[in-house]
Amino acid sequence: MSPVSHGRLVKTASIVASTVKLLMWRRPTRTVPIAGAIACHSHSKTEQLEGKPVCTGCAVTERFALKTKYFYDEQNLEAFREEYDTMPIHENAMENKPLVEGFVMTILAIIGLFVTLGVI
Repeated sequence: MSPVSHGRLVKTASIVASTVKLLMWRRPTRTVPIAGAIACHSHSKTEQLEGKPVCTGCAVTERFALKTKYFYDEQNLEAFREEYDTMPIHENAMENKPLVEGFVMTILAIIGLFVTLGVI
């Protein structure tokens, strides 16, 4: 084998190896959720009161400010519910920041529309 063809062969093999690595890296992995285990990001959420990951299949859930919150058990849910009830209205609303941001942007768009039309 000549040195030129050997170099091409090595270069081709290197390209093939890097392509295979890239394809293997991008291939999605499947995980089977096990009750109580945090198997993947789609089956775990942050526990509202303690801030630790919790399995979505085993968690106790309740909606606060139109957003589902996850808790380890009923005691944590009750503790957060009591804390939520004592919060001022603006802190309650901040439990769902995307909702608040959307509301503010809508109000600003309506005011901008009125200013553009000369109503204000």
